[in-house]
Amino acid sequence: MSNLPFEFNTEPLGSIASIRRGITYSASMLVEKGNGIPYVNMKSFQKGGGFNWDGLKYYRGLFKKDDLVGKSDLLVVNTDVTPDGDIVGTAAALPSGGCNPSSATPFGSIG
Repeated sequence: MSNLPFEFNTEPLGSIASIRRGITYSASMLVEKGNGIPYVNMKSFQKGGGFNWDGLKYYRGLFKKDDLVGKSDLLVVNTDVTPDGDIVGTAAALPSGGCNPSSATPFGSIG
């Protein structure tokens, strides 16, 4: 942190953002498109950052309002099951068109 310009303030991330894990699913909760709601998961992230539409899954299961993400939310992968661990820490913003612009999208347990 000592390399930051003097005019930069430092704050704990939790004081300026809400940080939480998403819901965890089982295979039985994943359904075909049209039978569930869009579900952001590890495959929804591109290596190096960005959103991957091809990784989107569809979910039918219980969730709370706090499990939903909106168009302005930044999502970060917090765990990784790939052999190289090359996706942990990857960030993506939900595309401005969203998965369904009229509603929020469940924030999967991306890890």
